[in-house]
Amino acid sequence: MSLSSPALTPHAVGSATYTWGHTWTPSQLSSSAFQVMVTDVSNKKGKGFDLDYLGASVTYTP
Repeated sequence: MSLSSPALTPHAVGSATYTWGHTWTPSQLSSSAFQVMVTDVSNKKGKGFDLDYLGASVTYTP
């Protein structure tokens, strides 16, 4: 049986200047406090997906 790999599709959200309506503190962006929520953006009902990798880039300027 051969498994095909679907193309990677990046979905960028936010930007370096978008604060998500929140005033962030350094402690909220620490490795132990940082969390990511994943949302299925597929328009195919009843179809699941596998997530093998999630990259995140955080920009913070005190």
